[in-house]
Amino acid sequence: GAATYTVDGHYLVNVLGHCGECHTPRNLAFAMTGDHLAGFTLEGAYAPDLRPQTLAAKGWTDGDLKAFLGQGLSALGVPTLTMYPVLRHSTRHLAPEELAVISAYLMQGAAGQGPGSRPRQVDPPAAGRTLYLGLCAGCHGAQGEGQPASSVRLDSNTTAMFADPINLVRVIDQGIVERPLAEGLRMQKMPAYRDWLNDAQMADLVNYMRQQWGGHTETLTAADIAGIKERYAPYLSKH
Repeated sequence: GAATYTVDGHYLVNVLGHCGECHTPRNLAFAMTGDHLAGFTLEGAYAPDLRPQTLAAKGWTDGDLKAFLGQGLSALGVPTLTMYPVLRHSTRHLAPEELAVISAYLMQGAAGQGPGSRPRQVDPPAAGRTLYLGLCAGCHGAQGEGQPASSVRLDSNTTAMFADPINLVRVIDQGIVERPLAEGLRMQKMPAYRDWLNDAQMADLVNYMRQQWGGHTETLTAADIAGIKERYAPYLSKH
């Protein structure tokens, strides 16, 4: 009956929530593939891999997932871009027991160790650290520690861990408007740096964050940044 569906994680994730519409890869015909919830980039934003081992590897725990979906704030990030409307119009209205079964379904018993950086593999660019300290540290902290209920942590933010850097570049480039999350929490305004940073400087800053906290060894170039901007440019008016 309907009563059992309200506590069924599979139903909430795959039917009512239809999370796979964004988080499952699509083929050339734009049909969803069999890689359920393996992550996909569409409409200029990356909807991350939600499979249990991937979530655990990035540090997600049951409590963090429930906070992210129910409050919109966690040590591993906040809903932005195409995920923000999901929080605002959907998940913040769910009952605690519904959030619990969603989290249980997604984690499938996998155990993340909690928020934290991925091990640093290379020395991040000094130019990137200088830019970070000048533009970002005032709110997010010199070590990326953030401020409680004000500025998100960056040292454990999964956005820096994604293989596709499109979300990180887009947020820095375009900023985030101030807006409510849930339970009285708010996302404070983040300035847009599109008029402050050229593509080479953006590459230095993004490389610093991805290498310092995201465990990446890849070094993006100015040309890479320009290409990323071209990927999300058609969708800017939508968000």
